[in-house]
Amino acid sequence: MLLVTFLQNAYVNTTVLPDKKTGHYKIRHSIPDLTEDIIIDGINQRWIISGGEQYQIIDDEGNALPRAEIGDEDVLSLRVNGMKCTLIIEPIRDEKNCFIKFCAASKAGQDYAIRIGSQPDHDIVLDDLYISGDHAVISRENGVWYAEDCKSLSEV
Repeated sequence: MLLVTFLQNAYVNTTVLPDKKTGHYKIRHSIPDLTEDIIIDGINQRWIISGGEQYQIIDDEGNALPRAEIGDEDVLSLRVNGMKCTLIIEPIRDEKNCFIKFCAASKAGQDYAIRIGSQPDHDIVLDDLYISGDHAVISRENGVWYAEDCKSLSEV
């Protein structure tokens, strides 16, 4: 099975594609003026996404493609009514279904930071294709909590 994650500004939605590559799957979004569905089709045992009138599939050079085959680990860019959106496609793995609780113990008035990323010396280490070495920092300063995106993979 493949997990398709649709990213549009702050909106995130996921769709699951089955192992059997047949069917017609609608990608959910929150774009108010988009009246056309974004669809992934199973055709001849391949997953295909086709451009529409209101959205285009964009290659690395920014050119619109009429359609694209989706691979097992893929990142596709869409332009929807002039807005850039991203589709991240990845297999569903057991380790993706594991959740780890991290407790940030209060240290009587001390400021501190929790570093998140794929580097082994970070406080929270995530071994994932889409997690960068320095991915994010959660910090506490003067009793106030902050979350910072390190923007190391801004093109995704």
